[in-house]
Amino acid sequence: MAFEQFAVILVVALAILALYVFTRPKPGKKGSSFSTAYKPKSLASKPKAIKAEKKTVKKKVVKRKR
Repeated sequence: MAFEQFAVILVVALAILALYVFTRPKPGKKGSSFSTAYKPKSLASKPKAIKAEKKTVKKKVVKRKR
């Protein structure tokens, strides 16, 4: 019983990890996909880039309305 639950959790975790690795934008393939997936610098810089894009889009919309 406990082993089945552990196996299900493991499969779900692997599926989520695979989706993340294959759907994220690839900056450049150096080494394997796992080495590029576990870089804290890339993870930390992504939200900032998304925020910056949203800000620029909002500014453009405001300028057009004027």
